[in-house]
Amino acid sequence: MPITPPTNDELRALVSAQLRQYGIDISVLPEGGPGLPGSDPTTGVPTQYSLISSCVSLITASVTFIAGYKVDAGYKQGVQEHPPVLYPAPFSEWTK
Repeated sequence: MPITPPTNDELRALVSAQLRQYGIDISVLPEGGPGLPGSDPTTGVPTQYSLISSCVSLITASVTFIAGYKVDAGYKQGVQEHPPVLYPAPFSEWTK
């Protein structure tokens, strides 16, 4: 059975479930939705929809970047090496 990437609706459900699991209550934010402003015009608070959409965008961009990483044939990863990440920690430059 081939692996199919999750749909945006499935990713939105995943993000919502993870936020609830971490104890983050986004129900205090305005609901929002597609075609509506991404934040409350009077307070500037992001909507639930824009928050979840941002998390989904982060997941899809990061996974694509890391999944596309290829190494040369015969390469063995050293113990001190770090896996490829989109935004490496600043101290990783100090350890080169």
